[in-house]
Amino acid sequence: MHYRPEQRQVGGILVVYAVFAMPVSANIPVQASTFASAQLARSMIANLFFPSYEGCRAFCDNSGVTIDVGGHRRLLTYDQFADVTYSVGCFWGTVTVVTTDGDRVKVSGLPKAKARGLARALAQNFIAYVRNVAAELAKPLDAADFEIARFYIGERYVAAHMLRPLLAIAEGLAPLLRLAIKPGMLSLEIEAKVKGVADFVANHEQRRMVLNREFVEAEIAAMKPFFDAVESNPLTLAQRRAVVVDEDRNLVVAAAGSGKTSVIVAKARYLIKKDLRPPEEILMMAFGRHASTEMADRFAKRIGAPVTVKTFHALGLSIVASAEGAPPALSPIAEDEKRLQKFLRQTIDRLISNDARFAEIFLRWFQGHFAPYRSHWEFKSWGEYWQYIRENEVRTLKGDQVRSFEECEIANWLYLNGIEYEYEPQYEHDVSSPEYRQYKPDFYLPGLGGCLKHFTKNEYWGTPDFIDRERYLKGIFWKSETHAQFGTVLVETYSHEKAAGTLVTGLKAKLEERTGEPLKIDPMSVDKALEALKEHGRVDDFLNRPGFFGGHFV
Repeated sequence: MHYRPEQRQVGGILVVYAVFAMPVSANIPVQASTFASAQLARSMIANLFFPSYEGCRAFCDNSGVTIDVGGHRRLLTYDQFADVTYSVGCFWGTVTVVTTDGDRVKVSGLPKAKARGLARALAQNFIAYVRNVAAELAKPLDAADFEIARFYIGERYVAAHMLRPLLAIAEGLAPLLRLAIKPGMLSLEIEAKVKGVADFVANHEQRRMVLNREFVEAEIAAMKPFFDAVESNPLTLAQRRAVVVDEDRNLVVAAAGSGKTSVIVAKARYLIKKDLRPPEEILMMAFGRHASTEMADRFAKRIGAPVTVKTFHALGLSIVASAEGAPPALSPIAEDEKRLQKFLRQTIDRLISNDARFAEIFLRWFQGHFAPYRSHWEFKSWGEYWQYIRENEVRTLKGDQVRSFEECEIANWLYLNGIEYEYEPQYEHDVSSPEYRQYKPDFYLPGLGGCLKHFTKNEYWGTPDFIDRERYLKGIFWKSETHAQFGTVLVETYSHEKAAGTLVTGLKAKLEERTGEPLKIDPMSVDKALEALKEHGRVDDFLNRPGFFGGHFV
């Protein structure tokens, strides 16, 4: 309780009175399941001293408190209560209900004794409401508290779906969790449970991430003997993490020959060893029959458990056979790779001819999506980089095999916009020397009488680690000086422009700036570009990609 003096000017008379304000919820003894009723109103004289925007009468029962403010009635239910206070002056008292929204609703000008009585009744009812809600939800509160405690034990990886039952229980506790519960309203045990559930609901995903991170690190250490011996070679740290992480859906992205099959085999063995899945509930799938057979053989040698290994086709057949009572008749192309390729070629030709949207997407794939783009900075050596270029056959729409993805993007833009180019021709002047061999610009543009050179450097003139920066930058300056010496046009592009998304969008402006005249563009039609792809055999290359007939599904 605290004291403060207040004064009001009423009819030329200065009235000074004391105000005693106290939160009543923690100081009034109440019965948990009972509600008090009270009804009172401000006197006519008090109306002279208190504003009309404050309540002048109130009535409370088990449903809440109804307050008359300026002729309008407002009902506040107990689940809206955050606190109840009252204050007294020389003659009158004021009761204030603080809501969970931060609103303060006052009933002023009441006789002091009645104000105190109303405050006590509201506080009693507020506590009674809280305790009754807690009593009604005691069982789900205990269940949620138990599940949260079990969650924190950290015996296994907690997948997202494992929280859904707990969050469903917590959702049913919303009438209790949203109450402004104050110390003393409930027993310490129940109060702790409510706080624990509320905190978990608000932060469950963060808690899950922290717990899983700790579990993964501990599990990798504890299972070291298993990971060292599960395959012919010990698993790498990345492979071990892929095995231990047991999320609802796990995606492992890895290059060819990096050990994806080892991860799949180890994952299945881990699930069985830890009793997380019985063998009969594990299905291992592969795209091709060869990959399926390899996985089945490796798993049989390692553990011998009855794990099912199927291709996608075999799984589909088994599902249809189970539903229909007999396997369906297979199309001849399902078992004849050449006939399948012919069918796919005819299908693509038909779609290109009849579906403009498909033709546009198909062409866009050849422009820059035929392989995953990787910048030079992602490689540790020239060997790794050239292996990537060879595996993905970075070839332009015109048919030139180029030295980088970025050069391919530039070439395709030139080609599709009708700008003639030659890839890596001999420079028109002999500039070979003991230090430099004859210069070959990346692109010669006959129609513009100039060259275009793409340089592998970032905005800070840095180069990938496997490129000698000093030597490379010296070569850039030599090429620029060579063009200046012979008066030939050179347009430069850089790797950092690819990262910024401006490699080709700014190329037109660069060409016009260097040549000093507007660039004549003659965009090629989709049909003409696709015909060129067919002539160069690129569509057949597309059908022969390994993704159509090989690999396995993680």
